[in-house]
Amino acid sequence: MKNMEDVDMIRIPMNEHIFGSDKFVYLAREDLLHYCGMVEIGYMCILAYITCLWDKCDCAKNFFVIDQSKISSHIKDRDLRSRNLANQLEAVNLEQKVLIPYNTGGLKTWQAKHDLQRYRSTPKWRPVKCPRQLDSVGCGYYVQKYIHEIVHNSSTSITNLFNTKNAYSQEEIDEIRTEWAAF
Repeated sequence: MKNMEDVDMIRIPMNEHIFGSDKFVYLAREDLLHYCGMVEIGYMCILAYITCLWDKCDCAKNFFVIDQSKISSHIKDRDLRSRNLANQLEAVNLEQKVLIPYNTGGLKTWQAKHDLQRYRSTPKWRPVKCPRQLDSVGCGYYVQKYIHEIVHNSSTSITNLFNTKNAYSQEEIDEIRTEWAAF
């Protein structure tokens, strides 16, 4: 990392089965420094960990990850986002669990901007609790740990992982960080 310039990037090929096509994760020097320093991390660090998990286990037969870049709010056309999601879901096998990364803050913004009465039915939200981070920078690390638990869950349902603990210990987070760094 000492030899990396600020403009240098590490290019990590992703297994084509993660998103259904060849993609790459690009990590900058800043990403590595943030990760090592337990500072807030971004989506690319999480994708690198997903790539690590897919390389270590046979996740492709059990999981399909929706490509966030094709459904995120930076695509202003809602119909296009919907088509992109539908196209990705068509590639899913019935035996696979689908992981769809999203930002709940964005969902709350959407709810505030839209009159839910316009829609045929009001969504029925099921309260799901996963461990909450104890600080403001732990979110990405918690996402990685939770994905790790989902991937290594031998059950056909992930509902047994809901409401199991209030928080992860620093040791549990450090295990994920060590696995990521070794990758």
